[in-house]
Amino acid sequence: DLPAAAVEIDAADLDVTLAVVPSTSFGLHENGGWFAYVGTATNPRPEPVWVRIQRPRPDARGAATFGFVEGASVWSYAWTTESRVAFGPRQTKRYTYDRAATTGGGHAYKAGAHAVRGFFNTDTTPPVSFTILP
Repeated sequence: DLPAAAVEIDAADLDVTLAVVPSTSFGLHENGGWFAYVGTATNPRPEPVWVRIQRPRPDARGAATFGFVEGASVWSYAWTTESRVAFGPRQTKRYTYDRAATTGGGHAYKAGAHAVRGFFNTDTTPPVSFTILP
């Protein structure tokens, strides 16, 4: 259990990354048309910490933790009603989003170049580029 008196840090103090799995270049029909985004958030400190979770507005019932953004209109995120999240010493937490490159009725993604950003609460990764081959 994390001590209640452990230091509190902002989400921006975590090391946040996003990876495209199986790789940053794959075929539209590879893996049955499925790929994933794997977000990670790591406490870089050698001691346990509480990470403050910033809410989008003061009266909000909760806030985003892990998430991703593709362009201006495609996004998803995990949610918590807690005001802080515990991380052990150098602990890494992960969240995976399965994505369908193809759907039963056609293509969810077009072949070509794409970019996605990951985030943990207020900390956002640089864009991660990936290519879907025809």
